[in-house]
Amino acid sequence: MKECRSRWTPYPINKLNAFEHPLVVDGLLAGYWTRRVSGAKTRVEVVVRVPLSPKQRTAVSAAADRLVKFSGEGCSLVALRT
Repeated sequence: MKECRSRWTPYPINKLNAFEHPLVVDGLLAGYWTRRVSGAKTRVEVVVRVPLSPKQRTAVSAAADRLVKFSGEGCSLVALRT
């Protein structure tokens, strides 16, 4: 399969699978996030594939925290990694 890139993303979108959700920062695909459920525990992992400014990193971290809070008890943020 040919790698798919566009002007709006430096990250190839065909690298995502059905369980990886796009992470969009300032209108650009910056990486992905995934939610993993194991019994009563849920983990949210955010993977950033492009350099983020400190302001963007803070915004992504805050959004991940809101997702964890929304998901309820037993959910935790595993990592915000590059």
